[in-house]
Amino acid sequence: MKRYILTLATLAALWCTAAADDRDNYQQWAEQVRREVWAKPLPAFSQKACPEAYRQHSVVTLAAYEELVVDQHLKADIAMLLLTWQAMHQVSVSYCYRTLVAINDEAARDRFSQFDFMSISRGYGFWGKEKQQAMLGIRIIKPDGTVREVSTDDYVRTAEGRKGKEERSKLAVPDLQVGDLMDVFTYSVSQLNERSTNPFVFRFREHYPQLSYQIHCVIDPTMTTQYRTLNGAPDFSQSTDENGNIVLDVQTTKAAEAEPSFWYEPSSQSPMTMLYITGRYLKGQWAPPSTVKKGLQANPDYQLMVDDDKAFLKKANFERGGLSGKEATQWKKYCNALAAMNLPKEEHVARLYTGLYYHLLFSRTGTMNAGVFLAMLRQAMLKAGIVGHQLFTTDNAHEPIDQLISYGNTTWGLYVKSIDKTLFAPTYEMAPFTVPSQLQGRKAVVDNGIDQLMTLPQSTADDNTETVALKATLDGTTLCCRREVRATGASKEPWCRTFALTEDLLAAFNRYLGTDKTLEDLVGKKERDDMAEWRRLQREKERKYYEAEAEEYHGTEVSDVRDYGTDCIGFRADSSQFRMHTAYKVDGLVKRAGPDLVLSVGRLIAQQRKIEGNDRQRTDDVVYEFRASNVRYDVEVGLPEGYTVTPESLQPLNTAVATSCGRFEAKAEVSGGRLRLTVVKRYEHAREPVANWSRILEFVDAATKFNAMQVVLTRQ
Repeated sequence: MKRYILTLATLAALWCTAAADDRDNYQQWAEQVRREVWAKPLPAFSQKACPEAYRQHSVVTLAAYEELVVDQHLKADIAMLLLTWQAMHQVSVSYCYRTLVAINDEAARDRFSQFDFMSISRGYGFWGKEKQQAMLGIRIIKPDGTVREVSTDDYVRTAEGRKGKEERSKLAVPDLQVGDLMDVFTYSVSQLNERSTNPFVFRFREHYPQLSYQIHCVIDPTMTTQYRTLNGAPDFSQSTDENGNIVLDVQTTKAAEAEPSFWYEPSSQSPMTMLYITGRYLKGQWAPPSTVKKGLQANPDYQLMVDDDKAFLKKANFERGGLSGKEATQWKKYCNALAAMNLPKEEHVARLYTGLYYHLLFSRTGTMNAGVFLAMLRQAMLKAGIVGHQLFTTDNAHEPIDQLISYGNTTWGLYVKSIDKTLFAPTYEMAPFTVPSQLQGRKAVVDNGIDQLMTLPQSTADDNTETVALKATLDGTTLCCRREVRATGASKEPWCRTFALTEDLLAAFNRYLGTDKTLEDLVGKKERDDMAEWRRLQREKERKYYEAEAEEYHGTEVSDVRDYGTDCIGFRADSSQFRMHTAYKVDGLVKRAGPDLVLSVGRLIAQQRKIEGNDRQRTDDVVYEFRASNVRYDVEVGLPEGYTVTPESLQPLNTAVATSCGRFEAKAEVSGGRLRLTVVKRYEHAREPVANWSRILEFVDAATKFNAMQVVLTRQ
């Protein structure tokens, strides 16, 4: 393949002759690229103003252009020749991304006023030196049509990394104003040794409205090019150039509105094309069977990629990453003890799952990853006469399994047909048979001889619950709070992610297994000597976690965080509820009003999402982060002696808004010198059609309004 970088053959020469630490050559290369990019005929970039219909948006992408050029060629490398008597096959990747954006308000001006990027990076791949150069070009188009290019003198370059092998460039864009257009591009050249490129994802919808989008790719035909169009993305037109290179082009002038900023899943809702390019020579790197056939594979059968994953699992042989020596003997004894108990299949599998998690997590010889865990679990189940079929799926950040484009995007699991249960490697310290929220409702392939497609279970609002019990007393205008949280299902995930600390987990395992191990028992001598300091740092971090969580809950600073901890992690099948408690003080939620006190009672439940501005107009289905859920708050505030809450002040707190999509209800009463609140917020489904948006706003707005409510504590 002839080197093709934009349209200049000289750019390759400039790159190859540039000394790695020669800034003059970098400057010459960057200037040459800038001239070439600005001269490229792209009619969409000739606009001089933002269309009136889009001026209400902070930023509008008037035009976007991406260009990708990839080839593989022989390169003489002394080290490679000495080691292998072969020349190196180097992959060169040239990539340009150019946009024309309208700066419509101060937030947009601030967003585009500063840039920071890695301009030079040098390092070593498996087969020798690799390097990358990147640069930036910016032109400002004023409302009167004046065009000013930002001078290279405005860039500040600094050496970083070991021996200055990396260089960063920073830029504060001068004289950028609201109403300007910015024509900006990034350009990079990478030279990779004996390995494939990272995947490319071309997105036809972005964070800002996009009025025009064009893609141009030129790829060496002796490499394997696989791509998948998703969610209605337009397909490439395919051709070859005079050198036989694969040429892929697409252009759309259909305006794409901005992606919603929340409750949106780009992998299933945004049109995009995923492109994977595999080199023909991959020393030291495994080549999937689907890439043996070189050339272009447009939207290939997903089964090819599933077969790639099967081949990878077979080659990886994860069983070898399991336990050895004394730890392997202990695991075998554990399995034999379970076999002697003659347990029901479901309980037997659950105990194998939890016991293996312990043995791998705290081992010194094993590796705790999904491949090893599932391979060992499958072996142990088989010895107990329980068959677990390999399962392949993808999470909600990737393409569906029946549109798979790369084996590397899959998540592994096991399907136990005899009990109709699925198993995944421990995530967020979840209990056995739990399907993590990012996998719920996804399609999966079961390797049972016919590669059966199945749909993973989807949890309900009653599965994903959170109960918050808050008791507060007043010390002057300071609230002294004690709060307990209980969570189940997907609602546990954000809690376990932060609060399931190592020692708490070990204590829970000890209770489950009937052991009394300490961390000192499970680590080597060197680590044991450092354990006291490690434990101190962990507990210090833990306090900060609880402090940050309380501040997020109330939306204000807290103090005197104390008496906190995790009461139950919930990783066992017979004890799957997460529980935690914490105590702290909050100022600012109680204020004096003459002889009375004003309590911001709405801030005693968690901060609710506020939907305003453009976000209130929705054209896309709603996909919640943690699926359907039900949250209940039980709040009790001890009233200071001599104070009460009048019925008139109490009445606005009682509210109930319910739709087919969810509900928000609040009930308030005063009895026995205490103000009691019961609040429930419920999302009925994991996903809602956009036609239900107004119904969602009804109960979400009610929750937001409640956050702002206050009551007057009147002195009697």
